[in-house]
Amino acid sequence: MLLSRRRENFDENRRALLDWFKLLVIIEGIAHGLLYLHKHSRLRVIHRDLKPSNILLDSEMNPKISDFGLAKIFSSNNPDGNATRRVVGTYGYMAPEYASEGLFSIKSDVFSFGVIILEILSGKGILAAMIVEISSISLDMHGNYMMRGDGMNSLMLH
Repeated sequence: MLLSRRRENFDENRRALLDWFKLLVIIEGIAHGLLYLHKHSRLRVIHRDLKPSNILLDSEMNPKISDFGLAKIFSSNNPDGNATRRVVGTYGYMAPEYASEGLFSIKSDVFSFGVIILEILSGKGILAAMIVEISSISLDMHGNYMMRGDGMNSLMLH
């Protein structure tokens, strides 16, 4: 799978088959899926574990969001989210307020989507298994390191 994070970089052979237009179509498809979950479905769904391995690509490279095991469902009366004592998901894709305080909302999925966009455009993935102080990492800082090619190695905070 193209978006799977099993190595430092994405599958270079398969990535070579994609031009910028197709990458944009994949990003837009993920955005449409999130918009449906957050706004257009009968119940509002917050995925809470959006990451490349949970984005499936069909034979025509159309993205499909999968693995809703950690998702939370809200009625249309409570679209703002909630808090939890037990933080679950994948570090590196979690929004700082969720990782540090357990606060999640639609914005948490949007943060994860931003990290995925950086990975798709740069062709490099994060080392999500590393334990880092997520709450002190801004998306801008993460993006700068990703585009420079340093990945999460430069974000080790002591």
